[in-house]
Amino acid sequence: MAITSIADYKTYAGISGSGSDSALTAILAGVEAMLARHTGRTFESTAFSDEEYDGDGSQVLFLKSWPVTVFTSLKFRASDGTETTIDSTTYRVHDDSGRVSRVPFSRPTRVVRDDYGAISSPGWRPSPNFPEGRGNILVSYTAGYSTMPDDLELTVWQAMDKFFGERGVNPTMLSESEGSYSYTMADVSTTLAPYKAELFRAWSRDGGIFC
Repeated sequence: MAITSIADYKTYAGISGSGSDSALTAILAGVEAMLARHTGRTFESTAFSDEEYDGDGSQVLFLKSWPVTVFTSLKFRASDGTETTIDSTTYRVHDDSGRVSRVPFSRPTRVVRDDYGAISSPGWRPSPNFPEGRGNILVSYTAGYSTMPDDLELTVWQAMDKFFGERGVNPTMLSESEGSYSYTMADVSTTLAPYKAELFRAWSRDGGIFC
């Protein structure tokens, strides 16, 4: 399922007729691919089975896609390939952000002072984490939207506006002159990249939109 449709974009842009449909189809596909690549997430509701992550020893894991609608399992894979399913009471899934956090062990409050004045807490254990390793965390879950948010559609439409308006124009060319023909090209990072960052950042991990 696409984030939006050509028909919806044409309604938004006030375009009638079908003369531009081929161009709009290509632009929509390109914008949605660009959005997915820039954000690193899948927007359409999708089931992921044993998606691999690298453990870093921390107590938090961020899933590649969100919001989470179904969380099936969390597994740790040992160096010998043995997989262990982790008890769901030892972690918490934050659906809107796709954040999985380990639940700390309860810490006993009773303390003991020995003959030398040292204080200890019997039964203390370090909090659980996501053990370090390459591809040693396996997560099965479903994430994404079954109905696309209006503001996500608007983001795609705004990007389509730019590319539809610039069709046939090279946005990376700063200047050209006739005679002894010459031209000057802009750095792509000064043209399309900032535009993508401005539009798409809100849907990225560091942009703050988790729903």
